[in-house]
Amino acid sequence: MSSKRHRRRKQCSGKVRYESIERAQGAANLLWVKGLKLRAYGCRFCGGFHVGHMMRKVRRKLAAKRGLLK
Repeated sequence: MSSKRHRRRKQCSGKVRYESIERAQGAANLLWVKGLKLRAYGCRFCGGFHVGHMMRKVRRKLAAKRGLLK
């Protein structure tokens, strides 16, 4: 079992930390236009916000909502 410190490093290292969800969402929107399907999310380890790929179940919910899945 890994320590909390190790999980935090793994979660936050190498990622840009945004102070507000609005700034993170703005960055995600710019990347979305470029073809990267990213979203902003709150980090439970550092208390800031990051941009990352959507989880598979979130992508499926969006696709179902838009009528893309049968």
